[in-house]
Amino acid sequence: AQRWLLLAQQLGDEPMLPLIRLAWNYAYSGRYADALDTFTTARAQAASIDLTIDALTGLGWTHAYLGNYPAAVTHHQQALELAQSLQDLSRQGYGWSGLGWTYLQSGQVEAAIAAYEQQLALARQGQDRRSQANALSKLGEAYQRLDRLAEAEQALTASLALLTQLGDQRGQGYGHLRLAAVYRAQANPTAAIDQLQQTLGIHQAIGNRRGSAIALSQLGAVMAEQENPAAAIALYKQAIAVIETIRQDIDRLSREQQDLYRNTVAETYRTLVALLLSQDRFLEAQQVLELLKGNELEQFTHQARSTPSHSDLPYSNAETQLLNQQGSLIALGNQVDACLKSQCGELTFLLDQREQVNADFYAAIDRLEAEMRQRLSQDRGVLDTEDFSRAARTIVAAEPNTILIYPFVSEQGLWLLWGGPGGINGSISVPVSEAELNQTILALRHALESPTSDVTELQQLSHQLYDWLIAPLATELKENAIENLVFSLDRQLRYLPMAALFDGDHYLVERYDIHTILSADLTRTDRLDWQQVQVLAVGLSEAIAGFGALPGVPAEVDAIVREGETDSRGIFPGVALLNEAFNRTALRNQLWGHQVLHIATHGVFVAGEQEGSYLVTGDGTPLPITDIRRFEGLAQVHLVVLSACETALGGTNQDGIEISSLAYHFLNKGVQTVVASLWAVDDFSTSLLMQAFYGALVADEPVTQAEALRRAQLQLLQGDLAGAGLPVRGLGVESTAIGESRGATTPPDYRHPYYWAPFTLMGNGL
Repeated sequence: AQRWLLLAQQLGDEPMLPLIRLAWNYAYSGRYADALDTFTTARAQAASIDLTIDALTGLGWTHAYLGNYPAAVTHHQQALELAQSLQDLSRQGYGWSGLGWTYLQSGQVEAAIAAYEQQLALARQGQDRRSQANALSKLGEAYQRLDRLAEAEQALTASLALLTQLGDQRGQGYGHLRLAAVYRAQANPTAAIDQLQQTLGIHQAIGNRRGSAIALSQLGAVMAEQENPAAAIALYKQAIAVIETIRQDIDRLSREQQDLYRNTVAETYRTLVALLLSQDRFLEAQQVLELLKGNELEQFTHQARSTPSHSDLPYSNAETQLLNQQGSLIALGNQVDACLKSQCGELTFLLDQREQVNADFYAAIDRLEAEMRQRLSQDRGVLDTEDFSRAARTIVAAEPNTILIYPFVSEQGLWLLWGGPGGINGSISVPVSEAELNQTILALRHALESPTSDVTELQQLSHQLYDWLIAPLATELKENAIENLVFSLDRQLRYLPMAALFDGDHYLVERYDIHTILSADLTRTDRLDWQQVQVLAVGLSEAIAGFGALPGVPAEVDAIVREGETDSRGIFPGVALLNEAFNRTALRNQLWGHQVLHIATHGVFVAGEQEGSYLVTGDGTPLPITDIRRFEGLAQVHLVVLSACETALGGTNQDGIEISSLAYHFLNKGVQTVVASLWAVDDFSTSLLMQAFYGALVADEPVTQAEALRRAQLQLLQGDLAGAGLPVRGLGVESTAIGESRGATTPPDYRHPYYWAPFTLMGNGL
């Protein structure tokens, strides 16, 4: 911008045009701060009113993109007043268009209509067909918001006619899409389908994948509204197949654009899952859930998956026939449109043919529905989703008596999918709203995060969640002698420590080994020989850089790591780096040759801002979470334990994905298991739990990592702390060490879930 400014001072307005274009490029790419700075510079230096208007218009649109609607209105009005003083019809139209869009986005629909009517009048006066088409299209959208459907249809039809005259295929595609929405609102599904067929044909012809995916998903929605779920599913599958191809090169977009796109398409995945579950087609639902989880992880970590997407969703013969029929109708529709424009001599023949193909299309829907009804009566899984089934069977078969549980949260309610040996075995709908579920999760989290909260009230909340998440499966768990629960959690459920769910008599951890997975693709089932393990333990015990001391860390690390032949303490041989010895370089260099990485330090995890999240090294320097993927030595590490104050929790206003993302950075690098905390943990109880966890791994009787964590949690819950390695007061072992060091006036009661429940095991539980 400074270079353009110097040129403008020498040459006048001529360099300001590319400067304004540069500002628009910033705005379109999501670099709004740069756009505002550049538009402001252009406005300040513009010598002509024309360029001042253009700069003001750019400022108006950029502020509107940012949601600063008052500022947007101010700048658009200033631009409009200047354009009126020049009697510049085109720039006046831009001004009214900007005001209309801003009003529409801010919910001022009547004001938007008034603005777009002004734009339309000016466009007609200047015989500007493109501006007319734009104004009519936005008027149609505004009328629809007010349920003025006849006016919306009239405006959109007129807009579409102008776009056709202009040869604007992309505009026509979206014009048909808007008309389809009006027809759906008018309960005219036949007209809506016709518009969507034309939309799809146009977007496929010009290679607009996003438009094609929208059209397919809208066709699916219409079929669902018409109670044709099998047809709806086939169309949604095709929409997701297109979306998955877009994801392969989405990294070319800015991060903001990537996030916007993923947020837009996420509901398509969820709608398909809900449809599949409503038809008991849980094998397919599970595969789509895998795709959705990958989409969420990519969005939060801004990192493409290293695992395949499995985007080739399976189709039955009837689904394939339906989609082929769909393709025939699209191709014929393009021929009919071309003939209508040229008034070709084959119009009657083509219209008759389209009528027949359309009839065949609906007959294919009927066949598909009949086939699915028959298949559902014979096979509750319906289709063999081989990719997921293989991964799920591996997870479940790796340890006897294991069940994989996938809760799926939708606006309509909660679904539970579960899988045993041989693949997914069942699903059930739980009658609870998403709002009620989230309120209960939030209330339980508040109770869990305080060591002084009332345990009875906490257990009541936990019992309610148990009734929704576990009780519906109680018969399955009992009849199959299940001992191991593996969860893949959805949305706000990620904030829950599943071990703390309460059945009225016992916590879940008292009955089962428990761990979670992020996705089947990221989960391995290799076992480690714990007798051959080397541990690298790093930690911070001193107060530093605004963080308080962690006085339990030295004893924790000393009890875990045995350094050299003369060290009589320590469970595993290895290397310990404490305080000033723990820095980024030392951590990177020492990773090689160690199978376990134990990190005992503060963690700062910023919700929704992966780049702002970090661990605190011994010299006070932040170690960004995103740096983790650069440590090549992690590829040979089996287990990472984050024994920190707060390592896996972002904020309860998020969707829970931030809890998985920290583990994702390790798992995607080759690490198999991550243990991390869900809330700010107590320093000394964590030290006790960690020593018990590692001790269980080398016990005479081999145990899994999930079982080792369970045993450690039970030691605190049941007060079995003898020999844990630290002096404890309050549960049968008298000492003042902990109470006094923390300034406590009463001994801590480690039976409270605050102390034993925060740690969750993600990935390989073996």
